[in-house]
Amino acid sequence: MQTLGLDPAAGASEGFFRRLFYPTIQTDFDVDEATRRGFWICVICAGASLLLRLMQPAVAVRVGGLVDAMFILLAGMGSRMRNRFAAVLIFAMIVIVNTLRGSWGILPVLIAVLLLSNARATWIAANSRPHGAIATPIPAPAESLILTPDGEPMPLPWTVRIADILVPRLWPWVKYLFYVLAGFEILGIVIVIFSRAALSIH
Repeated sequence: MQTLGLDPAAGASEGFFRRLFYPTIQTDFDVDEATRRGFWICVICAGASLLLRLMQPAVAVRVGGLVDAMFILLAGMGSRMRNRFAAVLIFAMIVIVNTLRGSWGILPVLIAVLLLSNARATWIAANSRPHGAIATPIPAPAESLILTPDGEPMPLPWTVRIADILVPRLWPWVKYLFYVLAGFEILGIVIVIFSRAALSIH
């Protein structure tokens, strides 16, 4: 187990909620747990956002929903790959969008806190590395270490195949699309903020 130069005994006795919302980040496994959770939160948010937008009659709203869902999904992939920009940006966007819409509730708060935990883990991992070192997720095993009664390795769960195998393979190719979509999302937020500020002045 690789440590990040922190106290190994710091997270020995953490409660469920502490580990979920504000875990002690001391090893690569801790970082992987947080970023894996952040990835699946983004997958759920992307799917829910797309579904809600597709139910709208306007074509522009549907297209916008597709773009937003793709951005959220790619941000989750970047977070899983310990990309600080992706992890911090998706947290910031969730906070800003919910604030602009005035749609804060229990679920948005939980999502924001979990994404903050994800960004925190990514940031700690990056800052704990030697200068120039690249932090990447722990490679997933090629096959399960759990054996069947016949002595054959059990198939890996589909969640492991997606988060630990598929994402690392796709990220080097899709990260450029993520940066493009991130630019459009940031520009859109800036336009909305300045538009509201201009209307409030008048």
